[in-house]
Amino acid sequence: MDFIIKIYAIARKEKSDFIKNKKNLIMMVIFPILLFIISIAEKQSNISSISPSFITMHIVMVPLMCMATIIAEEKEKNTLRMLILSNVKPLEYLIGIGFIIFMFSLMGLGVFSVMDAFGEHPNHMMEIYLLLGQICSLIIGAIIGVSVNNQVSVTPIALPLILTLFFIPILAQSNTMIAMFSKYLFTDAIMRMLIANKFYSDSGIIILLNILVFSIFFVVCYKNKKLIQ
Repeated sequence: MDFIIKIYAIARKEKSDFIKNKKNLIMMVIFPILLFIISIAEKQSNISSISPSFITMHIVMVPLMCMATIIAEEKEKNTLRMLILSNVKPLEYLIGIGFIIFMFSLMGLGVFSVMDAFGEHPNHMMEIYLLLGQICSLIIGAIIGVSVNNQVSVTPIALPLILTLFFIPILAQSNTMIAMFSKYLFTDAIMRMLIANKFYSDSGIIILLNILVFSIFFVVCYKNKKLIQ
């Protein structure tokens, strides 16, 4: 019961802060808007042919940047220090703050769905794993957030990482050496399923393994003594 109460308290606080931040709200729908504009400019009647890149970037960038920025801000204001000293566990904190960002991020995926960006007959199992991909991005954002000293330090670290996660699967399509590494990334699994509009069990396993590895790394970073000094 105490576990749920702590998560609810964190989520309620983050919801209020998130709504006040217009930049975060704009970020939630920026990629669907860009896809819509480009589809009109190029007179694409079937946007599902160009949508995988936009959906992948949304799944990677939006949760990651929002999570990292919010945590870094709380760390800068000593809110994170107070939570640690109040015996808030890593999982409670991650779920509380991540749940709000996850729900708002669904707005963007919802817009993609309305635009038929997933095709006329989307694979529902694939869509479930796209949501798990968002969770993976949230955890990476959390790792960055607890590792940096302030908000200013987030972008120089997060942006190159986002671009790397996004472009490696694209480059892997024409480079076998990169493909050997890329196949273990959740972004490669996501893009592969989106392009084929099909669920692959091995891609699902890769996404789940990414979540596990990054979750362990987050717990280690969260418990680092530097956070409470």
